[in-house]
Amino acid sequence: MMSSLQTDKDVDTALRLIESSKLDYSLNNATQAKLHALKAIKLLNPILKNLAGELDTNHLAWLQHICQDIFAFYEAISTQRALSFDEQLQWLGSKINGNQFPPSTAANFFVASVQSTEDPLRLAPLQENQLDGWKSTSEMFPDQDWVTERGIEDIAQDALSDCSVVASLISIINNDGNLAKSCITPHRRSPKYCVALFANGCRRQTVIDDRLPVLKDGSYIYTRSLTNPLIVWPALVEKAYLKLRGYGYDFIGSNSAFDTYSLIGWVPELVPIENGRFPRWEALYLAFKEKTLLVCIGTGKLSAEVSRDLGLISEHDYAITDLRVSNEIRQVLVKNPWHNLGREMWFDESDLYYFNVLYLSWSPQLYPYQESVNFLYTSQTSCPDNYIGLPQYSITAGSDILNVALLLEMHMGMKPELEVASVNLLVFETSGERLLQRANFLYKGFHLEKSRYKNAFFKLAPGKLCTIVITSAQSQRFSLTAFSNRPLQLQKSEYKQPHQEVVRGTWDVKSAGGNWSNSSYIYNPQYELVVSEPDTRFNLAIWTDAERYVNLHVFHREGTSLLETIKTFDSARAIVNGKYNLSSQIHENVYLPPGKYTLVVSTYDPVVMAPFSVFADSNKRIDIRRLSSTLGLFSKKEVFRGAGPFRYKFSLQRQTDVVVCATSEEGLRLRISVCEASMIDYVAGYQGAIRTEYEESRYGVFCEAGGLKQGQYVVLVEKQGDGEGCVLEIGSSVDIFKISH
Repeated sequence: MMSSLQTDKDVDTALRLIESSKLDYSLNNATQAKLHALKAIKLLNPILKNLAGELDTNHLAWLQHICQDIFAFYEAISTQRALSFDEQLQWLGSKINGNQFPPSTAANFFVASVQSTEDPLRLAPLQENQLDGWKSTSEMFPDQDWVTERGIEDIAQDALSDCSVVASLISIINNDGNLAKSCITPHRRSPKYCVALFANGCRRQTVIDDRLPVLKDGSYIYTRSLTNPLIVWPALVEKAYLKLRGYGYDFIGSNSAFDTYSLIGWVPELVPIENGRFPRWEALYLAFKEKTLLVCIGTGKLSAEVSRDLGLISEHDYAITDLRVSNEIRQVLVKNPWHNLGREMWFDESDLYYFNVLYLSWSPQLYPYQESVNFLYTSQTSCPDNYIGLPQYSITAGSDILNVALLLEMHMGMKPELEVASVNLLVFETSGERLLQRANFLYKGFHLEKSRYKNAFFKLAPGKLCTIVITSAQSQRFSLTAFSNRPLQLQKSEYKQPHQEVVRGTWDVKSAGGNWSNSSYIYNPQYELVVSEPDTRFNLAIWTDAERYVNLHVFHREGTSLLETIKTFDSARAIVNGKYNLSSQIHENVYLPPGKYTLVVSTYDPVVMAPFSVFADSNKRIDIRRLSSTLGLFSKKEVFRGAGPFRYKFSLQRQTDVVVCATSEEGLRLRISVCEASMIDYVAGYQGAIRTEYEESRYGVFCEAGGLKQGQYVVLVEKQGDGEGCVLEIGSSVDIFKISH
């Protein structure tokens, strides 16, 4: 493009510095970003000044645009607004498998014609043993064919197990020979190439040298034409893709729909083959003939006998290169990407029993409108029915029917995705609001295990909305792209009600009380819920990452009490009282009049240590605060043995409130009395004592003594029925001193 090799090198270096600057900024390293941007400016300014009169109009405008862009970016770094959050995520997606793959634009799609010094791609151990060397295509094929395309239809794989990639290339070339070649530059012999591939939410630059691995035994681990060895660009595109994926030539497989998307950006769709029949024949046949659809097909797991008899390979991808109707019989032409087996076979469309999936790729011409968003996903819960905290987006249709195709992509990270968590994309009929749990499905889709991609296809009636919910078991960056035949709006879904509150806590050794049948239920985490305004309606939820049954109860608080937490489970006062549910519990459209309430969160089993979150979504403001589970700031505990009654003498240094709790393992009926120590010999009959009635002690018998002055006091615990011993706990806001008998 430029007038000298040195100028080419300087422009190439400047573009790489610009890319590094934007990545640095996205990594919150503004100082390094400025340094790289300044170096790029110092390289580009002399070129623009010295060569302005020598460059044609297009090249001059291109160079001016680059200079203006980096200068504006340099100026904006100080304002911390140089890139939006979405753009920063896009740049953070550049670091893939130990290499850098920046977003590809018309401005930076340029590579100087200088020898690259990049490290060779990874090889499998068997390939390493057979390697004769990495050899330059310029040396192996000095008369390369980049023009005639003679023999391009005969490309094939040999010793490399990348059938999905080669099947994709075959289907693309079968549609348009120049379509796949358009992603690589330059279209000539060169020591270095740039291939633009779709990954991590956008089209990205993949820079490779021209060397290919050559084996000693004469076999090939790169794609080649069986009839024209001078066509080398498919092998270079394949190499760029293998570099991007991180496996190198030690490839472990993919599927052709998503490979085609990576190569040329056509919209992928996976369609299961059921009962051996080619699905949706009429629509797919028409689109295939109109060249707006590419089709590949995959086999399931086949026995060695079936593979031998039919000439099919187990778990293998094939290209479909023709569809026809012959004597009223619909037929499919299947092409094997391997070079040494029957390459093309006709199958009746009703005789595809040994294939299990169609890989479709739709032309972007069918979806001229696109909206994309990048976002961070942090795993919230393993519960499949809890959508709180999950990324959610809405689509709004205008005055026309929307044909929508969604593509969700989990970004590749710094290491090859040897084990990838499954992702899922759920679409619901809604008013566009955020969902707490499952609604009416608009699209559920075809489930793939261990795939970074998920897609959805559906129609949206005029004026209608939908909510998209994303789930994954793995935290990572994601991209969501909506393709449509008409203009659309893709935006974050908002809660339907204006007020939300989230509180987080943990069940630990002291607070994991279990369900209400356990005496320890009252020690579960409790919260005060205050409703101040009339007509307050809200949604209430609890969830945990632990696979445990959880529940929440809401009790009305009546009267005044020194102890804010509940002292027993009273179903008559339980306003919210559902069944225990695995990992989450959601109550929608709860109505509470103004007042104070106690919210208790529990697991079904006691002594379950796990974190939890409580969520409230309301039309009017409500307040939630954690209640203390102790009897007071200071407490003393005493274990009594024997038949009783039991006495405990203590002193207070200043006036305070005291709460006493007595429990019995046998669940005996207990009564508590508290009075001044001077009346210790008369406490049982003393009229001035603060006394409870005899009560069952399943959750404990509580006695509240308010306003006790400085002095000495005695607690008397009496019991009814047979049984020995009890546990006594005394709590107060000041220290309690036990007095020995």
